[in-house]
Amino acid sequence: MSASGVLSFTQQGWEQVLAKPALGLRIHSSPGGVGGGAKQPKAVFVLSRLLKGRTVEILRDIICRSHFQYCVVVTAVSHAVHLTANHVPAAAAAEMEGQQPVFEQLEEKLSWVMWTPLP
Repeated sequence: MSASGVLSFTQQGWEQVLAKPALGLRIHSSPGGVGGGAKQPKAVFVLSRLLKGRTVEILRDIICRSHFQYCVVVTAVSHAVHLTANHVPAAAAAEMEGQQPVFEQLEEKLSWVMWTPLP
């Protein structure tokens, strides 16, 4: 496949992902005051990083400042890579086939943030 063919294929994939969200926001760090307003009950986060550390802190910060009722997180990093990054041995990872504990843990963390009122 030529370089232009790869680019076209990639672009088609992202067009499907980005077809629904109406508001775009590029985030490099946790900017003060950024969050969804009352008229923005849904959020879609498209990430190209591991779901750990600073990335999760930024997500949590944005969600805390928002009125989101629903969030979708899309990452370009596979679950297997997340397991490797979290130092999960290959044998343990093989036992988890069909399960996605890293993504499930993120869902629990973000759900807790969304439903916990701020002081």
